[in-house]
Amino acid sequence: MLTAPEDLDIARYIDENPDGRFESVLTRDTRRRVFFHLSPIRESLLNWYPFVKGADILELNAGFGALTGLLCTHGRVTAVQPDTFRARAIKMRAPGAKVVETAMPRQRFDYIIDMDPADFSEAAFKNKANMLNPNGRLLMAFQNPLGVNYWLGGRGFHSGKRYDAAAFSRAETAAPGFRVLKWYYPLPDHWFAREIYSQNFLPNQALNSRGRFHSMNRPFVSADVSVIYGNIIRAGLFEQLTGSFLLEAGLSGVCDVDFAALTTYRKPAGRFATTVHRGGFAKKTALSPEGAANIKRIKQNHDDLVKHGVNTLALSFNCEALIMPRINRETLADYWKRLRLEGRLDENEFIRIFDRVREAILKSSGYDPPGSSGWSETLGAVQHRAYPELVPANCFYSPDTGELLFFDQEFAYERYPVNFVIGRAILSIRYYGLPQELLQTLIKRYNLTECWEQIEAETLRIYNEIFNPAENAIFESAYAEKPYVTYADSDAGDAAFRLTELGVKRAAVYGYGKRGRILYKALDDAGIETLTVDRNGTADYISVSDIKENIELILVSILDNAEGIVSELRLQTPYPVYALTEFLAPASDVYGASSKINDHTGEPAWIRTSAIRKPVWKV
Repeated sequence: MLTAPEDLDIARYIDENPDGRFESVLTRDTRRRVFFHLSPIRESLLNWYPFVKGADILELNAGFGALTGLLCTHGRVTAVQPDTFRARAIKMRAPGAKVVETAMPRQRFDYIIDMDPADFSEAAFKNKANMLNPNGRLLMAFQNPLGVNYWLGGRGFHSGKRYDAAAFSRAETAAPGFRVLKWYYPLPDHWFAREIYSQNFLPNQALNSRGRFHSMNRPFVSADVSVIYGNIIRAGLFEQLTGSFLLEAGLSGVCDVDFAALTTYRKPAGRFATTVHRGGFAKKTALSPEGAANIKRIKQNHDDLVKHGVNTLALSFNCEALIMPRINRETLADYWKRLRLEGRLDENEFIRIFDRVREAILKSSGYDPPGSSGWSETLGAVQHRAYPELVPANCFYSPDTGELLFFDQEFAYERYPVNFVIGRAILSIRYYGLPQELLQTLIKRYNLTECWEQIEAETLRIYNEIFNPAENAIFESAYAEKPYVTYADSDAGDAAFRLTELGVKRAAVYGYGKRGRILYKALDDAGIETLTVDRNGTADYISVSDIKENIELILVSILDNAEGIVSELRLQTPYPVYALTEFLAPASDVYGASSKINDHTGEPAWIRTSAIRKPVWKV
């Protein structure tokens, strides 16, 4: 048995980075499988959850330990990983964890973490319930078989099917063995969560998720998923059709958090969890040592803004966390976006409200004259202390009273031009789906035309200063590729995409009926040089036994008796022969349910090709 090449690299990265920080690695190595196992964003699924300190925690399906280190900060962790290669990697990554091949049925735990389970049977639920202490809880994350991801080409994590009817849907709320259930809805999904809604805190129709929606089987889809979600929310179907679930099942109770916003995708200094609680309050907690230092500055920033007359949310400290009242209002950005969706956005009202945002920015600090501190005079007066997060997305709005209440003022810059701050608030309009004509109106209204290019450049600099370049690298590498094409036979498109991920450059198609022709076009459009071959050869097709070109594999497009055809062709040619269906790998294979592979037979085609050559993952 061999080990998949990506897994060898992942284990090496873990060994070379004992501090558990892989940002520099992920900036260089943008393969999806590497990103999946090493990205810090994976922790966002649970880094907000209020675990009881010193708890006994069982982690099932531990993978390469993406969550194990986080869990170790809360208690004694037993991680289940039957793959010995990955088990060794988990021990390097989370030395405090106990790693075992199978769970011990006689031991009792306070929490069981189950990521992408394959078994949703009544017996499986009861078995987990029996392994919990009296107040124990099960936290189980998985795809929704009715979710948006299936509409856009996604497949079941374990089955690889386009519709995985065997999976557990929101409608099946029994969870035998448990008394209390609470449903959470991670966005964009449960692997790379940025926001986690719940049955007690649902998104409004102006969904402005921090997440980049993507498919596990294909990196991008030809649709604006936030628009699709907006339609689902307006139809009252979000809980049924969201892409992923996090189910909390308790024997006696569940936690009081109703919503969480996570910034794990930022650089360490900007990583926070903001949680909204049932008791009428919200909490902001640092997710890194650097963030812990910055959280104190946020309180100072709010206090300073209040002194300058800016209406800002009251904050208090409690055990190194910021506590604030729960505000059940829309942000100003969401208010405008909702009006646009309803066809009720009034330009005059919009400008009047934005004038008030600008007024808040202007009175947030004292000033030096234009041209001070080395800045260009075109950028206007220089604020002593500027707050670039005074933007509509960080401002609650009450249509009844007209109150603007600013919150989440993380950043402050000393001796900074006020036009940069005003310009950043204007630029944020682009992300609300508002008419771009409004942006131009505001630029002219506030006399920013001459310095607008500088404002755009500075806004980009701030973005790069705050956000984690490692996460951006994998998405930017994907955008560099040509747009993906949707084919009448989506299996052909998926197979072509999978082959390009594996670095295949030359292939042959056997079977040139309708599906074969679609497959040929899909491979050709993906940049793979493709021949058409036949068993005996004709005027149009090369005989399998007479192939002279240096191809890498033969792909059989015929579905009926595909296994028999593959077996026959392997007797006629030295080239690897695979059935089309072998390249429709489920995400559990793409992202590595196991690190083990065979030399040539008995495993999925992507694994066999990996054994022959190291794949080039192009997301």
